[in-house]
Amino acid sequence: MTVHGLVFDMTARAAREAALGAGAIIKLVTAGKLRRSDLNKIKEIKPNIILVAGGLDYGERDTALNNAEEIAKLKLDVPVIYAGNIENHEDVKIIFEEYGQKLYIVENVYPRIDELNVEPTRKVIQSVFEEHITGAPGMHKVRQMVKGPIIPTPGAVMECAIMLKDEIGDLMVLDVGGATTDVHSVTEGSDEIQRIMISPEPVAKRTVEGDLGVYVNLPHIVEKIGIENVKKVFKDADDLIANRKPIPKTEREIKFIEYMTQEAVLTAVRRHVGSIRYIYGPSGKKQLQRVKT
Repeated sequence: MTVHGLVFDMTARAAREAALGAGAIIKLVTAGKLRRSDLNKIKEIKPNIILVAGGLDYGERDTALNNAEEIAKLKLDVPVIYAGNIENHEDVKIIFEEYGQKLYIVENVYPRIDELNVEPTRKVIQSVFEEHITGAPGMHKVRQMVKGPIIPTPGAVMECAIMLKDEIGDLMVLDVGGATTDVHSVTEGSDEIQRIMISPEPVAKRTVEGDLGVYVNLPHIVEKIGIENVKKVFKDADDLIANRKPIPKTEREIKFIEYMTQEAVLTAVRRHVGSIRYIYGPSGKKQLQRVKT
């Protein structure tokens, strides 16, 4: 997917959270009016779905309208989801009808200041995925075996996490793969942290660490730990790294991947939860919670 909003820390980020929560792989996020370079990147990426947001309800209108028209002009023949200012609904419909492009309209992902509304968009992304993406080669066989909806794997993990929260309360789900490490959390958060947050967070949140994988991206984890530190635990680290397999076979290989997995998990969780930083103002030092964006 590509995601396009108005202000990065507001509508663009809200749209990004909705896409990640649906299980999407996001290739591009832009804020403000799309430039020629942005449009060229969209054409190069050839996204399967495009998400356009921007403007609070009854607030700024022009940016989202401009972006919708520029994207429609590209005639990429991919579904576009509009989740911006409610006042633009009719105009956006007209734009996409004129260019003969597929459009889905959903509630604003950022309707009011400091209010996220990502669930409706997340559901629509999954519906669009099932309608358009599952026509890929081999998917007809999957359709014959599956009675329910087909959604991306990360989206399915998120759905399971949301259901599980109803049974056991706040939780975090860790999904370590060969290329990435995904962290899903479902929580309203503590009152203590809520008081120092500088922007709203969705109850169900997913972050993707594209540099933390235990096969394709294993060298990145080794670099983060430091090869000398790795060799203190595994003297044959060079051989284990060079001859790593998608699925470890021997006991030694399994222990090595478990060691790498632990580092991937710890790093991914630290990034997911963000950090507390201090700022200084007229009233003295204050704490602020900064999350991953």
